[in-house]
Amino acid sequence: MKEKKAHHHGNLRAALIEAGMELLQSGGPAALSIRKLAAKAGVSHAAPAHHFPNLKALRTALAIDGFKMFTQSMEDQLAKVDNDPRRRILAAGRGYLYFAKENAGLFNLIFGGTELETDNQELEEAAERAYGVLQMIAAPIERGEKASPNGNESNELMIWSLIHGLSGLMLTDKSGLIDADHIDTIFESILPPLRFKT
Repeated sequence: MKEKKAHHHGNLRAALIEAGMELLQSGGPAALSIRKLAAKAGVSHAAPAHHFPNLKALRTALAIDGFKMFTQSMEDQLAKVDNDPRRRILAAGRGYLYFAKENAGLFNLIFGGTELETDNQELEEAAERAYGVLQMIAAPIERGEKASPNGNESNELMIWSLIHGLSGLMLTDKSGLIDADHIDTIFESILPPLRFKT
């Protein structure tokens, strides 16, 4: 009956995505399977094939939504600060870290090397929009005397390495050195002094 209702109202895909997100949150990317997805959504094992012919298609759909949520998390934090370039880096970093903390399974799906449909245009656009936030916050940083010829890209890589590395440590640290409840303060403490263009 549940499956018929989902088909009738045209919301089966949304129900499957929601179920996939719940599986990711509880068990990470390894917990995803079409059979588990169907059971979680309360539909027959064959029903997901109408929207996701295979596991890669499901993972890709979840990753697209994941990148959108990730970007929104950074943009929400950016909206809370003025145009000071250092405060904007810290704000985007908070959004990045909060997303990783609250959505560990989804974070690992989009950044963990899970096989996705790499030729998917919507996935590419969603990932590029997320990277666009990084480009924007790194753009005001001066290149410095020893910067590589592709200076802006070097700045983006430096900022990304700091935020992403800290995110990974937060999710995997067993030593107790990384306090997830104060992760934004930790990021602020490790962000080095930067010179900005005038």
